[in-house]
Amino acid sequence: MIKQGIYHIPDAPFAYAVGVNTLYLKIQTAKEDIQYVNVYYKDRHQYEKPFQQASMNRIQGSDVFDFYEVDLNNVDKKFRYFFELIDYEGNCFYYNERGIINEKPDVPQSFQFPYLCPGDFYHPVDWAKDGVMYQIFPDRFCNGNHNNDPVGIRPWGEQVVGNHDFFGGDLKGITKQLDYLKELGVTIIYTTPIFQSCSNHKYNTKDYYEIDPQFGTKEELRELIDEAHKRGIRFVLDGVFNHSGDDFFAFKDVLEKGESSKYKDWFYINSYPVDQRNLNYVTFYDRYGAMPKLNMSNPETANYFLDMASYWLREFHIDGFRLDVCDEIDHSFLKKFYERVKKVNPEAIVIGEIMHMGNSFCKGDELDSTMNYPFREAVLEFFALRKMSAENFIESLAIRQHSLRKDIHKQMLNLLDSHDTARFVTDASGQKGRLKLATVFQYTYLGIPYIYYGDEVGLEGGNDPDCRRCMIWEEERQDQNLFEHFKWLAKVRREHKEFVDGEFHTLLAKEQFLVYERVLGQERSIVLINNSENEKLSYQLPKGTYENLLTGVVMEADRELTVEPMDFVILHMQN
Repeated sequence: MIKQGIYHIPDAPFAYAVGVNTLYLKIQTAKEDIQYVNVYYKDRHQYEKPFQQASMNRIQGSDVFDFYEVDLNNVDKKFRYFFELIDYEGNCFYYNERGIINEKPDVPQSFQFPYLCPGDFYHPVDWAKDGVMYQIFPDRFCNGNHNNDPVGIRPWGEQVVGNHDFFGGDLKGITKQLDYLKELGVTIIYTTPIFQSCSNHKYNTKDYYEIDPQFGTKEELRELIDEAHKRGIRFVLDGVFNHSGDDFFAFKDVLEKGESSKYKDWFYINSYPVDQRNLNYVTFYDRYGAMPKLNMSNPETANYFLDMASYWLREFHIDGFRLDVCDEIDHSFLKKFYERVKKVNPEAIVIGEIMHMGNSFCKGDELDSTMNYPFREAVLEFFALRKMSAENFIESLAIRQHSLRKDIHKQMLNLLDSHDTARFVTDASGQKGRLKLATVFQYTYLGIPYIYYGDEVGLEGGNDPDCRRCMIWEEERQDQNLFEHFKWLAKVRREHKEFVDGEFHTLLAKEQFLVYERVLGQERSIVLINNSENEKLSYQLPKGTYENLLTGVVMEADRELTVEPMDFVILHMQN
């Protein structure tokens, strides 16, 4: 037995409540080292009562580790437990709070999950995991009202230059294109900030209670949300709470009054007077003077933004917030923010912009989801850049998967690109076939597919600001074949719930060939992706009857299936 591979803690993602009386447990072991794992458990206060025994199920692991899981039930909600591990030679060991031992442990040495407290339960956002998200950069999506165009507007589709060139996209434009988004299969719209700001990106907010006039009015926002809801589409706002603009009323007061300002503790000021040239205060990113960092540990600052969130939730019925740079915000504030959002609308979603794993934010009391940049990086390297093998690709995803609760992992936003990155198809040297394969994986893997506006019609763009080009609306310039591909994938995911809630099992990951299945009860689908540009690759299918979800052809199979270079097959097993 490889003792170094064994790991468990009585905390998420290894132990957490999944029901009123149900505790989820997971344990890690070294790869192919342990044959069976059993858990012994009982009510933590019933010392004389014998332990009950349950077998744990092996689930998708990594190249280094195996994982076993089980749901335990106890009507009294109090758990004491330890593990029994049996290796392939029949040797038996036990694992509890004191580590690995040879003899079955005594009661006091057990792991404990003291009580399944209702206040600690995580409630998944059920509508989210079934959805498809579409990110919009409002100034570049669609101009639906020329009366609110800013001065000096540039012709639609011209080259993007910087943060102060405007093209006229607005809220009316999004409303105008709701039927387009519905046809695409979109169920969630997320817009980058729409609050008053002097830039085109609006991440330097001046007024958090006002819509920027270039985007429209509050009534136009209300109309947009109402019309989206009529079509079954949710609407998520971008909340910029890590920093404000330097024209935000509180910072302006500090600029004017210095240390005597009643808002001085709203920011991180190192000395006075405030110097915007030499920057003696903390800012967003690397010395962005126009974006002073907010101090959310200050109660007055926190309360201002909690009340602001309540306002937009109550008055406009938004469906949640995406929090910009949320990994630099106090955990204490995020917990308060999460609690406030759920109090106003229990079904609202709270999403974090975190460009790394960010596991400490994903335990169920701060965020429901994050923009899944670890997913993006892996998909980019495997499909677009060809810098990663299928083996390493699956390994990186397994590491991500087991770092999270299962319910939150299903709600991760699996993006390929965003307003902060180059477009996927541009990184793929313009080869849309690579984008097609990446989206096949994106729509059939665990998590929520995430489209950055225009990807579905072949819009290209390099790094910021080039990735923020104007949307292509002329049909003759749109890649209609690509659009139909996106639309079909949304239909597949909508009609086959194993791609939403099913277990993910890798069947083969070798070089540029990837085969996996999604299984939910009796529903089973197999996805085969050939990421090679030259080789035909074959896979021996299990015996059964399959429907090809792209062609509709039904076949009996107990043979090798050949997949052409840069192609894919999605098969649904007939019951």
